[in-house]
Amino acid sequence: MEDVTLLGAGKLGSALLRGWQRAGRLPGRAVTKSEASAGMVRECFRIPAGTSLDEALVGTRTVIVAVKPHQWPEVAGALEAWGDGGGTLVSVMAGVDRDALRRRISARVDIVRAMPNVLCSFNEGVTAVADGASAHVRALFAPLGTVFDVPEGSLDAFTALTASAPALVLRLIEGFTDAALTLGLPADSALAVAAQVFRSTGAWLAQSAEHPAVLRKRITTPGGCTIAGLMELERARSAVGFADALLATARRASELGPAKNVLPKS
Repeated sequence: MEDVTLLGAGKLGSALLRGWQRAGRLPGRAVTKSEASAGMVRECFRIPAGTSLDEALVGTRTVIVAVKPHQWPEVAGALEAWGDGGGTLVSVMAGVDRDALRRRISARVDIVRAMPNVLCSFNEGVTAVADGASAHVRALFAPLGTVFDVPEGSLDAFTALTASAPALVLRLIEGFTDAALTLGLPADSALAVAAQVFRSTGAWLAQSAEHPAVLRKRITTPGGCTIAGLMELERARSAVGFADALLATARRASELGPAKNVLPKS
């Protein structure tokens, strides 16, 4: 990945770097907003990093844009000249659609949107790439976890499910842990059990290829403790609340892009 440049080393950019580091496939260089963050990248990942985008683009064939969506217009100005030489631009910015990217980038550049999540830092991530992405782009994210082809119009929904859902799942694990503590389990055991239950249930679902309702009914005994807990969830409308939370994150993802502030390329 010597000819790959990563723009941005915030939460998502750093997660990508950690995953690539674990996989032994770091990009050739990184560009950050401040010298302090560039120094962190140099120290932690042992790759060239700085604040000058123009310098970093020399010899770059693939640019991965991991800056905040509102920073795109500023970054795009430096990318216009680079784009005249061709290459691939991969955007992992939420809410910035392909049309907004194309307004500032040369027609000679292949533009692809992708949406990884922070679990990529453990090589257990989920990444969506817009339909039609090249094998080269898919290979960038393959070491970080599972890669899915998704229509671009569905990327905001995918963002809600993969980028935001881990925070919601962590909230559920907190509730599980609180219940375990209430029942008298030691704190460290309670958290470890909660994490393992969520992990193994997900693995069971993935391996079975069956609908969650089918598996749920399989372990629910009439008159037993499981159905008692499920009925309580129904009374609290917890499943609907979780779905509503994901829908709210999807709506917010669609609002993040700076499209109205992006000027067309002259």
